Amino acid sequence: MPIIISNYANDIIEYKNNAIIKWWPAFYIEKYFKENNLKYNIINWEKIWEVFILNNNWDDVWLIKYAPEININKIIEWDYFIISTLLNEFDLLQTNMLKWLIFCDIQWYIREINSPNRILLDYLPWINNVDFLKVADYEFQYLTNKLVTEYINWWWIIIITTWSKWIVKIISANWEKIINIPVWDFKDTIWAWDTFLASFSYYYFNSNDIEKSILKSSNYVYNFLKNKNIN
Repeated sequence: MPIIISNYANDIIEYKNNAIIKWWPAFYIEKYFKENNLKYNIINWEKIWEVFILNNNWDDVWLIKYAPEININKIIEWDYFIISTLLNEFDLLQTNMLKWLIFCDIQWYIREINSPNRILLDYLPWINNVDFLKVADYEFQYLTNKLVTEYINWWWIIIITTWSKWIVKIISANWEKIINIPVWDFKDTIWAWDTFLASFSYYYFNSNDIEKSILKSSNYVYNFLKNKNIN
């Protein structure tokens, strides 16, 4: 059974008269476990975030306005942990308090509050606490070459989701592999990444097979997006 370390947020869509939609990573990770009748626990901040979504030349620009912290004050022993945050509200140094498998989505740790810009991540002392680091293809450029080539160890693995090219790449200390995933052309791919992380962590915990877990979770994401785009 996993512990999910994540947060909810209210999307405040400025160009739609400040319409509010509640979701963000905790919502879709939790949704995966609920829909599959799987047990889980969740650690988050009781205050819901506020994220303003502006429109710039027909592209959404997300501005995170507030970042309440998630803090852990004791060692937690659990089956595995899924970390997917909105910003850096969970200090990854706290991963030394988490025992066993840790799956982390890097997406929001490269963002800045009140800014659409991204920042570079160099070597950080938490990196060897994390077993799997999920990175989208466009995010990989923000992990410095030093971090990827010098500090990667055999016990942690980068999984790069490249939906646009229908591949998932695995990088570890002494090997690299590309896995073909289902081809799709969906307009709406929002929350594919959180669904993938939830699904992959579940399959891997139960099989200890990286490639098989990627294929199963990619198929799950394909069906998730197919249903999402039909409805």
